[in-house]
Amino acid sequence: LIVGFNPFASDHFLVPLQRALTEYIADDVQSRFRSLDETTIAQIKQLPTIIVEEFNKSNVDSINALFAFITNIRRQQNGIKIYFKSVCKIPARVLQDNLHELAMDMVFESTRTHWTIKNINLLEALQDAGVQMWGGCAHE
Repeated sequence: LIVGFNPFASDHFLVPLQRALTEYIADDVQSRFRSLDETTIAQIKQLPTIIVEEFNKSNVDSINALFAFITNIRRQQNGIKIYFKSVCKIPARVLQDNLHELAMDMVFESTRTHWTIKNINLLEALQDAGVQMWGGCAHE
């Protein structure tokens, strides 16, 4: 889950170091992925992700999230540059209505720029939320 970036403006963005895999993440997941070595990056590239601008109850209906896969990660002095390949749009309303199922903090996480990894089955959570994953991520 990557919050705080417009996923439709570019195919990459820079996450500040202090916001990359440091918050809203379980301790065991953080210790597994925080090194960002070649092996870890290869594992992260296998995980589906959601990229979305910050949202709250007042703007959620005007924002779309992006279902994507990370294609490259580069550690830089000023942050972590993440490159991604988009798959399809998902209304941010789907995220808002399914915060618990997506293991998101119910109050603040959607309004805080950060990159985290959740210990959930994202495809299953989205399908359970009514997103048809194949054929363009249509929402029922």
